[in-house]
Amino acid sequence: MSGGANVLAVLVPGVEGRDDASAVLLAEAGRVAHALGGEVTAVGLGPGGGDPSGSGGPFDVEPCVRTLAAHVGALRPRTVLMLDGDLSRELAPRLALACGSSALVGCTGVAVMDGAVTYSKPAYGGWLEEELTYAAGSLEVVTLDRGALSLAAPGATDASTDASTDVSTDASTAGAPVTMLEVGRGAGARAIRHVETRPPDYRTVDIVHAKRIVAVGMGVVAPLTLSGGADEADGLDGAGGADESGADGEGLMVYVEELAALLEASIAATRPVVDEGRLPKERLVGQTGRTVAPELYLALGISGSPHHVAGIQGAETILAVDRDPAAPVFQFADAGYVADLHRVLPALIRRIEEWRDGRD
Repeated sequence: MSGGANVLAVLVPGVEGRDDASAVLLAEAGRVAHALGGEVTAVGLGPGGGDPSGSGGPFDVEPCVRTLAAHVGALRPRTVLMLDGDLSRELAPRLALACGSSALVGCTGVAVMDGAVTYSKPAYGGWLEEELTYAAGSLEVVTLDRGALSLAAPGATDASTDASTDVSTDASTAGAPVTMLEVGRGAGARAIRHVETRPPDYRTVDIVHAKRIVAVGMGVVAPLTLSGGADEADGLDGAGGADESGADGEGLMVYVEELAALLEASIAATRPVVDEGRLPKERLVGQTGRTVAPELYLALGISGSPHHVAGIQGAETILAVDRDPAAPVFQFADAGYVADLHRVLPALIRRIEEWRDGRD
C-alpha cells in the first residue's frame, strides 16, 4: 500500500489541545521524512470543512476514515503520523484496516536507521518499553504521545555522525502547508452511532488520565508513636502530631478520601505505601509505576524521592504538604507547606465545604 519515503501528518480534531501541538507534530513528521529522504504532506480534518477543533460536537469517524483512506491511496505515503488521543486512537486502527495494514498507538519514540523506522512504546503498564518495526512495503499508521514529543527541542542539532538517526534530535523542521479535508456524513446506515459521552469516574479511572490527584506517602499512613514522632529513624517522612483517635495512619486516610471526594480527585501513592498494601499497585506513581500529568497534584506526607518525582514532572500544578522543611518534594512543588497533616486536612476540608456551600 505504501511507497517511497514520504510522510503524511494528520491533524486530528480535538487532539492537539495546545496551540503549538500542530507545529510539534509537523516538526516530528519533518524529522522522520528528512531521515528517510522524503517529503511531508499535512492534512487537517473538519466536519464539512468546518471547525477542525471538533468543538461542534462528536466527530463522525466513518466518513473521516473513508476520506483519509482515499487520500492515502492517492498520495501513497510510507508513514501516517497523528498525535495520540481518544479520537486518533479510534481513527488510526480503522484507517490502517481500510488500507490493509495495522496501527501503532501511543508511541513515545521514533528512530530511523538504514531506512528502517523503529517505534518505541510502553509495555506492561509502563514497566517495560518495546521497539516495533513494520514489514517492508507496509503502510505505517502511528499515533505519537504528545508529552514525549514536547521533550524534544525543535532546534536540536543533528547527530549526523551516528549510524542511527534519532528523529527526536534531527534538526529539520516541516514547513508544509496544511490542507483541510472536508469530511461530510456518509450516505446510508452508519455502523456506529454516538449515544453520549460520559466522563470517567474519578474514583476508578486510571490515574494516568486523572485531572486531579491526591497522593499519599508514608507520612500519611505510617504508624505514629505516642510521642507524635513517626518513622524518622527509618528516613521516612511522617505526618507529625498524634491522631485524635490514637490510631496509626488510618484516621488520616479517612480525611484523604474525604478531601479527594470534595476535589473529585483520584488517590495515588508512593512505593512504600503500595508495598505495605495500603493501596493497590495501579495507584503507584513514580519510575516503577504510573507517569501522570494532572491539572493538580497534591502531595501529602511525601518526601519526594527521585523515583517518585520522575512520575509527576508533567503535572501542571504541584502542591506539597509535609512536616519536614527539608523534604526534597518542596524543590519540585509550585507551593509547599510545612505543616501537621492532622491539623491541615480537617481544616482544609472544612474550608472547601464552606466555599462549596457559599458560606463566609
